[in-house]
Amino acid sequence: MSDDNFPKNLELVERFRPMTTKYRISMGQITLAQIIAENPDFISVPGSCSVERLEANVKAGETALNPGWRCERL
Repeated sequence: MSDDNFPKNLELVERFRPMTTKYRISMGQITLAQIIAENPDFISVPGSCSVERLEANVKAGETALNPGWRCERL
């Protein structure tokens, strides 16, 4: 997250945008969905400040990505 790498990190994040649009979920949700796709036994225990955030995290778990999905396939 250095100043030099920050623009590169933003470019990588934008590679997820088509997936967030396709599944109608946020960047955070696509991240959780990808972790779950790669690790089906993963259980997210989010610290949520509101019911809305908890529901958003649950929706990520309901998003079925192919287990072989990788960012570079976007």
